Amino acid sequence: YYKSGKSETQGLEPKNSDGNGNCTWSWKVGSRTTPGDWKIVIKAEGVGQIETYFTVTE
Repeated sequence: YYKSGKSETQGLEPKNSDGNGNCTWSWKVGSRTTPGDWKIVIKAEGVGQIETYFTVTE
């Protein structure tokens, strides 16, 4: 989630975990994205969800 709301950017599509239960995502942050800490929500089918944050710097 950015200041403008929920992101639908390329690279944030649903994924299946590997044999160890890990998933990774990569995406590009726009040059006009407001710096700060932004929430990311990861939902796991049948398990629930986790919320954490990532930081955008200038």
